[in-house]
Amino acid sequence: MLRIGPENHHKHHTPSNILITGGCGFIGSNFLNYIFDKWPNSKFVNVDKLILNSDCNYVDSKICNSDRYKCVLTDIRNTKILESVLVYGDSELGSKAEPKTEKEPLLPGNPYAATKAISEYCVHLYQQLYGLPLCTLRINNIYGPNQWDLVPRFIEIARKGGKFPVQGSGEQLRSWLYVDDASEGIRLAVEKGGIGEIYNLGTYVELNVKQVADRVQAEVNRQVGVQGEVEFERIQDRPYNDQRYLIDYTKAKEELGWEPKMSFEE
Repeated sequence: MLRIGPENHHKHHTPSNILITGGCGFIGSNFLNYIFDKWPNSKFVNVDKLILNSDCNYVDSKICNSDRYKCVLTDIRNTKILESVLVYGDSELGSKAEPKTEKEPLLPGNPYAATKAISEYCVHLYQQLYGLPLCTLRINNIYGPNQWDLVPRFIEIARKGGKFPVQGSGEQLRSWLYVDDASEGIRLAVEKGGIGEIYNLGTYVELNVKQVADRVQAEVNRQVGVQGEVEFERIQDRPYNDQRYLIDYTKAKEELGWEPKMSFEE
């Protein structure tokens, strides 16, 4: 979540104070690295839970009694919510299938996706009932630095040699968005986004898991000068794994001036 300045409805606005929850995670850390020189006069507050390899000193006090905590808890205005495109449910397969727009009904296909949809609905209620000026971003699969997920895992396997794990058939289609393009979309939503609006951020280039492995291995071979081959290890598919996510980002293009710039190969 971002805490920004006055209300905004399709007007260019640069926030003076920003609260980011999860700024030490994958998307949050990349957004902070991206945005510092874009908003040089803004003040940033990052709230995150760091427990991995942490060495903490215990303080006998109650954080919930502090004024700063109460400010963070209650004084959030002009909030932008990031969500996953899982809320749309499975996209149709086939060349004639249309990308899903922001007007599509939410049909989450598993409990995780349902929690995303519920969170978005709660945000909508707060906007309607209490007048919180906010908007929502629904974003495709994101990849980039500071991540340990499919793409970086595959890069490591390609470098060291080994089998690429694939869930089920490995034919599940996903659109891949570079994290700097996602950060640009977040920035534009803060500066220009309409209150109560929803924006899709994604690409129209679809790759399944096997194709990702093929491209990663080919690029590692080119850079390292080896001739590694792709071998797959089939693992159990997760329950209710959607076969395709494909969204239409026309609204973000027209209202925010946003488009993805980085190709998957780059």
